[in-house]
Amino acid sequence: MATCAENVRLWNCKEQILQFESRQHSASCSLLCEYAEYDDILITGYHDAYITVNHLLSLNKGDNKMLKNSISLKHDQPVAFLSFYRSTILAVCSNRIDCVVYSKDHGEQSDIVEHLIQFPSEVSIVSYDSTLDAQSKLMMALTTSAGRINVYSYPNIPVLSDFRPTQLIEEEYVEHDLLVRFGTEDFIVFTGHFKQPRIIFYDYKRRHHVRSFLMNYFARCMDVSPNMSHVAFGTTGRLVVLLDSEQGTNASYPAHRDSVECVKFHQDQSGELLLYSGGDGELCSWTVTHIQDK
Repeated sequence: MATCAENVRLWNCKEQILQFESRQHSASCSLLCEYAEYDDILITGYHDAYITVNHLLSLNKGDNKMLKNSISLKHDQPVAFLSFYRSTILAVCSNRIDCVVYSKDHGEQSDIVEHLIQFPSEVSIVSYDSTLDAQSKLMMALTTSAGRINVYSYPNIPVLSDFRPTQLIEEEYVEHDLLVRFGTEDFIVFTGHFKQPRIIFYDYKRRHHVRSFLMNYFARCMDVSPNMSHVAFGTTGRLVVLLDSEQGTNASYPAHRDSVECVKFHQDQSGELLLYSGGDGELCSWTVTHIQDK
């Protein structure tokens, strides 16, 4: 899935398969939800605080590839990230998270039901991740430009963890630019622009610093494999970096002509672990077992 100005593009593992025209404003993010109950819905966020909700099957059959069903978030914050939980859309903006209930039969009538989290205007969300825990509750982790990490549970919204990494690592930041991803069990994995780049594994329920490793590169993007065996990074220096989560060993591979903008793990039905990286208009696929054998 990719948002490219006024277009939203959908890819399989090898090629682009669909392209949709978005609203008159540029799309900022998209989310494809593969739920049988909702027939694979495509949610797109925009720079003018709107979202659109469309059924992929209907779009694919129709000649009109225009994304419709706009819902106004009634503020002026661009939508940066999206999550979907049961019938609820979470639109993450720079200083808030909006909760929108989506009706399968009345999508155009959906509206905001609550402001999930409200931050002061000077605080902006710079990184966001979500996952389901063992009790099928949606867990949300976000970082802010003030250098804090927050972990929440939806729909009860208890704050499970709220801290500054400098409380764990006695080292100053070069920049307030944290990246956070969920691992297995109660782990979150995060990295920041410390004077010495490092990756940190943290148990957010016990509030326990488990381990950390020094890195040779500053990370621009990050992802954690499904079993947390590996962490992948993309760097501004065209490299994809693969780290062993237990040993801390890492290897780097030239991947793109410019900065690596995103990395994403995927485990197929055979159990083979794949890694995708994107940057400078390119999409690369990697087989992790093959990378380790190099």
